[in-house]
Amino acid sequence: MIHNNDNDNNESLDHLFADHDQPLPVRNEMPKPEQSTWTDDQWKAISLDGGNMLVAAAAGSGKTAVLVERIIRQVTDPIHPMDVDRMLVATFTKAAATEMRQRIRAALDKEVLRRPEDDHLRQQLALLSQASITTLHSFCLEIIQRYYSMIPLDPGFRIATANECDILREELLTELFEEKYTEEEERDNKQFYRLMNWFGGERSDDAALVLVERLYHFARSHPWPEYWLERTAAEFDVTEGSSLQNTSWVQNIMTDIALTLEGIQAVLHQAIDTALLPGGPVAYADSLRDDLEVIHTLQSAMTVQPWEQLYTVFQSAAFGKLKAVRKEGIDPQLQETVKQLRENAKKSLAEIKNLFFGRTPDEFAQELRETFPLMKELTELVIRFSQKYQQEKQRKGWVDFADLEHYALHILRHADSTPEHVIPSQVALEYRERFDQVMLDEYQDTNSVQEELVQLISRDTVGNRFMVGDVKQSIYRFRLAEPGLFLDKYEKYQDDWEGEGRRIDLSRNFRSRHQVVDAVNMIFRQIMNKTVAEIEYDERAELVAGATYPPGDETAYAPECWIIDRAGSGASSDYNNADDSNDSEGYGNSEVSEMESARLEAQAIAVRVREMVEPDGIPLMIYDKSVDGLRPAEYRDMVILLRSTAAWAPLILEELQREGIPAYSELNQGFFEAVEVKIILSLLAVIDNPQQDIPLASVLRSPIVGLNEDQLATIRLFGKDTSYYQAMMLAAEHMQEQPEEWSYKLLHFLKQLNQWRLAAREGELGDLIWRIYRDTGYLDWLAGLPGGLQRQHHLRILYDRARRFEVSTSSRGLFRFMRFIRRLQDTDGDLGATASVDGQENAIRIMTIHKSKGLEFPVVFLAGMSKMFNMQDLNTSFLMHKELGFGPKFVDEDTRVSYPTLPNLAIRRRTATELLAEEMRVLYVALTRPRDKLIMIGTVKDIDKKISAWSQVQNSDHLQLPDYVLAKSRTYLDWVGPALMRHRAASVFRERNEIAAGPYSACLADDPTPWSITILDSRQLQSKTEDTEQSITALREHDPKWIALQQIADGEQVQPVTDFENNHDLAVEDIDTSVNAKEVEQRLSWQYPYELSTHIAAKTTISEIKRQLVSEESPAVDGIHESLDQRVMIGRYTDQHQDQSITDVPQVKGANPFLMSTILQRAGILLENQTEDQTSSAEPVSNRLQTDVSSQQSATLSGAIDHQADGSTLKLQRPKFMEQRGLSGAERGTAYHTVMQRVPLDQGYVDVKIVEQTKADLVQRQILRQDQADSVHANEIVAFFATPLGQQMLQATEIRRELAFSYGIPINDAGDKILSQGIVDCIFQIDNRWIIVDYKTDRVVDTHGGIEVLKDRYRIQLQLYAQAIQDSLHWKVDQLWLYFFDINEAIEI
Repeated sequence: MIHNNDNDNNESLDHLFADHDQPLPVRNEMPKPEQSTWTDDQWKAISLDGGNMLVAAAAGSGKTAVLVERIIRQVTDPIHPMDVDRMLVATFTKAAATEMRQRIRAALDKEVLRRPEDDHLRQQLALLSQASITTLHSFCLEIIQRYYSMIPLDPGFRIATANECDILREELLTELFEEKYTEEEERDNKQFYRLMNWFGGERSDDAALVLVERLYHFARSHPWPEYWLERTAAEFDVTEGSSLQNTSWVQNIMTDIALTLEGIQAVLHQAIDTALLPGGPVAYADSLRDDLEVIHTLQSAMTVQPWEQLYTVFQSAAFGKLKAVRKEGIDPQLQETVKQLRENAKKSLAEIKNLFFGRTPDEFAQELRETFPLMKELTELVIRFSQKYQQEKQRKGWVDFADLEHYALHILRHADSTPEHVIPSQVALEYRERFDQVMLDEYQDTNSVQEELVQLISRDTVGNRFMVGDVKQSIYRFRLAEPGLFLDKYEKYQDDWEGEGRRIDLSRNFRSRHQVVDAVNMIFRQIMNKTVAEIEYDERAELVAGATYPPGDETAYAPECWIIDRAGSGASSDYNNADDSNDSEGYGNSEVSEMESARLEAQAIAVRVREMVEPDGIPLMIYDKSVDGLRPAEYRDMVILLRSTAAWAPLILEELQREGIPAYSELNQGFFEAVEVKIILSLLAVIDNPQQDIPLASVLRSPIVGLNEDQLATIRLFGKDTSYYQAMMLAAEHMQEQPEEWSYKLLHFLKQLNQWRLAAREGELGDLIWRIYRDTGYLDWLAGLPGGLQRQHHLRILYDRARRFEVSTSSRGLFRFMRFIRRLQDTDGDLGATASVDGQENAIRIMTIHKSKGLEFPVVFLAGMSKMFNMQDLNTSFLMHKELGFGPKFVDEDTRVSYPTLPNLAIRRRTATELLAEEMRVLYVALTRPRDKLIMIGTVKDIDKKISAWSQVQNSDHLQLPDYVLAKSRTYLDWVGPALMRHRAASVFRERNEIAAGPYSACLADDPTPWSITILDSRQLQSKTEDTEQSITALREHDPKWIALQQIADGEQVQPVTDFENNHDLAVEDIDTSVNAKEVEQRLSWQYPYELSTHIAAKTTISEIKRQLVSEESPAVDGIHESLDQRVMIGRYTDQHQDQSITDVPQVKGANPFLMSTILQRAGILLENQTEDQTSSAEPVSNRLQTDVSSQQSATLSGAIDHQADGSTLKLQRPKFMEQRGLSGAERGTAYHTVMQRVPLDQGYVDVKIVEQTKADLVQRQILRQDQADSVHANEIVAFFATPLGQQMLQATEIRRELAFSYGIPINDAGDKILSQGIVDCIFQIDNRWIIVDYKTDRVVDTHGGIEVLKDRYRIQLQLYAQAIQDSLHWKVDQLWLYFFDINEAIEI
């Protein structure tokens, strides 16, 4: 508890007030200067003084300019000048404060130039830097820094970051709960256990932790947090049901029931009117009238009977049965519509009965009595946490933003203050003396804490507060703003000084064209009322067009409403659920349907944008202040506003860019939504506890490990009934004995995981994360992806936050950090959302409505009009409200069934109403952003069904829509649709639907808004796009120069063409005819001269070149000798061996361009080759063992070979369960090469013992598996070294085995080359001669041509080896040898 050090006694207070609460001089309204551009209302706001003033400044009314002018006028007043530092000017943001200070300085500079002799003005320029033009938070900070001795705070305090505060709260909450569990063991009532049972989660107390933190923050928005908590809990201590009558809960519920009954009554009236239509079920009308009488009875009872007696009345209320009707002459559609309307009314009545009268008042009271001890326990828990948190922050020298306000309040309040009677302290009185004016901008967004703070420093006798705002633009209730503060003064203040203050309405809009202003007024006159929207849109609130624009085509600026029908074209015959206004239009029902809607609206926007900006179309002319005139609209002039950009903006952005329309979006995508962050967090979760299946699978599938779905499934098969981690360990154990092709990935990850887990236990968290980045290379890998810098920034933020976590808390370690992260995610917290802005200058901008507040745009698209309001918060187990207090659900501790208590029902309904009011104000902000053009777009799944619902109000003569229609709305279109339905421009609605047929409403007969309403079938959007392109082409058909160019291209003589615009013939000489038809055709038919080079691989292997040139299965292809000339490749080698004719080179029937082979190899499809050369590459043999060789084996099975259209034969890998278990020919060949590479030659001989020892050594070093070593027959190796060639190798003076090389092979006379790679099995020198040996494990079958065929097959390969060696190492190769282990024979090429 904080103790006030202000010891002033009460006896001195009156004296202090008398000294410091001096009234300002009362000024009558100054005469407005001649030729002034200020309106009368603006001038009143500038010049009047003498008390508190509230300026209700509508959108675009110039409130900031008025505020600045008022300051300048008061500073420069020749009679009563005011020093600028005797004003407190509080703005909503620092940017606004800076802008206001700059405006004031510019105005003062201008005034000084006009009156250079005025010393007072020069003094004001000097004082401006000291003036209190700031935000309220900054002002509170100034108070604390000046009077820190009055509060228990170190003078060296600092403002803690949000992240630091989050971590500290997490730590303290955990400690507090542990303390409570310990204390609970010694208590008898065990209320804390019950509290956890009610509000804790199923597996942990995380939900209760979140609840305590939520309640703490919510209470801090009250100037007396502890008092509010204790009073709210005490309200649950009720004695009996009758005592509920006067509670705020019942009063709110009664208001809601009355509104619902009004809606039921209206639905029944519509059903009666429909039944009486020609062809309607007339017999139903009597039953409906009986139902209506039931509703009238309930309405009457609510006005005269107390709450406890209404239970019986509502329980007995019920609708009767519908009378039977004959089918003859009855329209089945009308009959079904009437039945559905009545069913909707029955559902609404049943909901009232079940929710509010399903239990007796005494039962409600009993539930509250049982809940009271828990609410008391919860309150004590929150207060205890608050004190603990406050003490820890004081110890660290921290304050948060809420502390700034509460510490300032503590300083400004006298020690004797109570919640019912607040007394200013000596400090507050000093501030009253200091500030002659207290000016508040954006007053509609203040809360009760800020309100009390301002009251303490403002004068009472003659008020000196000047408040500016627009409650219709109060859209920050989610930040605990209280628009009710503004509304309360708006009702109490008068147009004169007779009330508590003076109210001035600034309604003239200087931003928008009259078409936009008229559209806004037409809609909000109908939908904004006090019951639902908390404010009346009357003559004082509505906009007045004040902007003047240069003359233009006025029809082009008509506001538009586009409605996309996803149900299909044509009128629908389905009138079912005509009143189903709660239909979500697919939003929320299905993510797919929401994506579809976003794309459809983006396509519609693209169509409309083209029409406005295409140079060949008819551009929209918009006003440009810089040129003081009209110019064609550009992309930069347009904005797409969304209620939320999270899901829609990327889809709209993608669609626009696909249409060639530049756009960018300020995407505040959550930090935790970034894929790279999710992967690293999953890895950290696995390091913390590997027995977590989902994070583990995420890491294995990620680029860090790189397993695919099949491989993940294979791991699971090793342990079907265990955790995935256990299955992975079993798989790893098996793979050490029988490696798979991807074994090294898994084994390497397990090795790293063990190292990381050890580092997590012994080292610091930041070091662990950076080590992960370094070991995996993931941070560097991200740089190569689109948006790589941003992705890397995400991971650096995570690293930085982890380091701060351990520095700023005593709870170190990975486990606590991961718990902290989970808490942030559960509460929609973040470590730092990042903006993703393209920054293109001439591009359409996509942004949220909240971001657009205070801005203006020439053209505004309001998309997502049918997107459901977010009401998820209404379904939580614990609701809270500043007036209605706590709203818990009651939990039956035996059955674990929860249901709403009376406070929960009341708060849920009240919060839903306030949410609707907030959404209506958000809509107002959106519709007042455009300057020239407003276009609204919504998507519905059945437009005829919607029209039927909107038609309920069509014949109403009241301008305002019924409250029940507004209250049950769940989308913006649910408000705008009925409002438009009654307009004369909505004939497109009325003509589609028989129920809605009729004239427009008389109440809108004089409305001047030139609405353009379009219903667009979703299937027409594609054709609409095509029509736009065709319209551009159609315009070109009348372009004389375009026609002339067409005639030239066709070889025709250019004819004179009429200039339709100026009505005269154009002379042929006016057209440039220097371009003849031949040249036009030549230019249009131009082809890239190096097309063949685009089909040549830039890199390949020697083995691949050999296959392409000698394939007998490939058909002849034009260009093979152009793309790869054998003579160019091997000419230099054969020139040095004149004894071997070039004609020895085998004749090549044909080959494919290298692009095909490269693509197939990269796609994992192997070219047909039944030798071990398949695995040839520039890698050492030991590395080649890790390549995919099983696919070659599987391809030899029946059905695995696919002959392509171009002649190449492809091998398609079979599933693992169909593969043979033996070694493939390629794998066996690799094993032989490995032994030949490693067998020692230094003893001058090779015998079986040496070979066996070599094999054993290779197995022990895990270079070969045992089965691979067993496939190598030692006697075959020994036989090679017994041959003359083998003996020469043993006697060689220099020998290289498995010599890898890269070599550029010229492929044509133009100098183009292919980078080839290969491995020479063995090259040795003896007697100054270099000899190349290539080992083959091919089976030599006489029926396939025997040794001669194989000799010819490998000739080119060895010749290329020789050429590469000679050009690279300058070793003259004298002999080329092939050795076949199958027949133990060496063949010289």
